[in-house]
Amino acid sequence: MSSCGPTTLSLLHGNFTADADTRLLAHLPESARAITDAQLDRLLTEREWRGRLTAAWLIGLTTRSSYVDRIAALLLASEQTYAGQGYCLAVGLIGGHKCESHLGAYLDKYLLVNGRWYDQKWAIGALTHLREEPPCQYLDLNLWTDAGRSMDPIAGIEAFYLIRYLRLHGMIAPPSPA
Repeated sequence: MSSCGPTTLSLLHGNFTADADTRLLAHLPESARAITDAQLDRLLTEREWRGRLTAAWLIGLTTRSSYVDRIAALLLASEQTYAGQGYCLAVGLIGGHKCESHLGAYLDKYLLVNGRWYDQKWAIGALTHLREEPPCQYLDLNLWTDAGRSMDPIAGIEAFYLIRYLRLHGMIAPPSPA
């Protein structure tokens, strides 16, 4: 079971914000509300990134807090390229102390491991969103540099302003009870 390609590619990196795809803007919240937990579970079980990315977005947009620990475990495992973007978005939208802790654990693990360039920028963006200020302990540029390669944590924080776009277009459901 795989999610449809055009929607997944629009979700990847938040690409849909660049072209303001009005069909996706209308379709995505509706799909997020309509998908069942059983369908989400199946997508999260598949060992491919497209379904996991899509499932995580739909979980985040409907703030399904029952998925926090599962999403966090998948994020920490980092088994599928790109899926982590969705995991970070989901916990960033769901929010709360537990989500902050999971994002911190992810950054603690992957900022200190050379050659592991995954979704750290999405994680720091989500964590900044939750704390409403950048987490100082993760801003040291030495944490973001490895053998001549580097990532910019500020770019990750700025990219996560995607949340404002989602709110502006009414794409996020009200938070579910914890």
